[in-house]
Amino acid sequence: MKSQSKKYLSVIPDGFTITLDLAQIGYPKNYAILIEVGRKSEDYKLSYAFGKLHIPHPDLILEDRTINIANGKNSVALEFNNTGLYNLNVKAELLNKQHLSDDLSINFTQGNQFNLINGEGALPVDIVANADYKQKYLAVPLNLSYSVIGKMDFKNSNFNNSLTQEHMYNKILYLNFNLIEKDRLLNFGEIPSQYIAVFLGAIFSFFIPSITRVTMEYIQKRTANKHLKNILKEQNSEYPDSSIKNLINKLKFLKQDFIRGKITKDQYEILKENIADVIKDLVSKKTDNNTPKDKT
Repeated sequence: MKSQSKKYLSVIPDGFTITLDLAQIGYPKNYAILIEVGRKSEDYKLSYAFGKLHIPHPDLILEDRTINIANGKNSVALEFNNTGLYNLNVKAELLNKQHLSDDLSINFTQGNQFNLINGEGALPVDIVANADYKQKYLAVPLNLSYSVIGKMDFKNSNFNNSLTQEHMYNKILYLNFNLIEKDRLLNFGEIPSQYIAVFLGAIFSFFIPSITRVTMEYIQKRTANKHLKNILKEQNSEYPDSSIKNLINKLKFLKQDFIRGKITKDQYEILKENIADVIKDLVSKKTDNNTPKDKT
């Protein structure tokens, strides 16, 4: 056998050039190219892997990089989008976490992986700033590694096998945290205990009953308006007999709602008058319809 020296391909610093006739594939908005990575010599060829490169380059954008936080627990959702040409599987990683203050923690509440489907996706984050955390502004780098989800770009190719991999893309964004101090009208630590007791007593004796009263008035007004709407609906009915029966039954329900406190006495009296007026109109309409017309 003739001995041949093995000549390996050298790494090309400037990458490679691909010439593609887009007319042959119908000028698509996006497409993928399959790249074979390996070594080659005169007597053998070793393929290392097949990778997919997508054109245009899949990209993602963070809607708002500025996050306002306060001392305590802050729950936010980082909202991402992209061009919508690709569905993406994204993995997020905070960089330089070791430089964060011990009084601040940033955690991905549902894991650090999420998907962008139809151009949209969100990453829930919890930021906990202890009471001693005082740093006003903080920029934290966020590394995003992502790939295109589940597209069989080469379904008719023999290259769709375990060696075929989606190309991983990377992007670094900076999250800007702004600490917003809460204005406290009262510092309970500086108020004597006897005054706190008076303050709490005022809350339970005035504010809570006031809120309860306003809520009840709203419910009563809404119930009365609902009854009135149903009463007036019967006024234009084409079947007076049926509507009159419905209104008589409505009187029973009105009385029950009044007894239970769902409507006030004034609302009850006004609704009864409305029912009486509508019944008069229906009886008059029924009489007019039954009266024979004179022939001329």
